[in-house]
Amino acid sequence: MEVVYHPKADDEVLDSARFYERRSKGLGWRFLRAVQEAEARILRSPYAFAFLDDPIRKCMLAGFPFSLLFRIDGEGLFVVAVAHQRRRPGYWRRRLRSGA
Repeated sequence: MEVVYHPKADDEVLDSARFYERRSKGLGWRFLRAVQEAEARILRSPYAFAFLDDPIRKCMLAGFPFSLLFRIDGEGLFVVAVAHQRRRPGYWRRRLRSGA
């Protein structure tokens, strides 16, 4: 199963990793590892995650206040956002309307 990120979701991963790395050496790498571990959990059982807003499902990152918001697209996963859990709820919905 392939994992594809919306370009802005990809930016969110990199921006957040840089932010954490500036705060503490190695923390950015831990954030990236948490993203990879969340991907692996999703790939093992994509239907196990609850809907946030149909068809978008939510997988929380371990150790960080972020969630991977994704939808199942046939044989793949499309990550719409890597969203902070306490900031700008619902901002990612625009990405769905843009045809992504």
